[in-house]
Amino acid sequence: MSPERAEAYLAAVLTNSDSSEIAEVYGYSHRPTPAMHPGIGVLFRNGARIFMPFVHTAQPGQDRGRTRFRLQSAF
Repeated sequence: MSPERAEAYLAAVLTNSDSSEIAEVYGYSHRPTPAMHPGIGVLFRNGARIFMPFVHTAQPGQDRGRTRFRLQSAF
């Protein structure tokens, strides 16, 4: 799975969670000005926000590495 596909998957899971608290979910790559790094954001009806940039990726049994935002092309 690529970081972009993981971003789309997580955004879809949260969007379709049927939570009445979630107002909007967006992928960083799909904003009008895409972010440099993939991730998702969640806006809640009460005004709270969650920002979840992808900082590390790793395959099963693999160390996450030491350098932030150096994501694997597939994991």
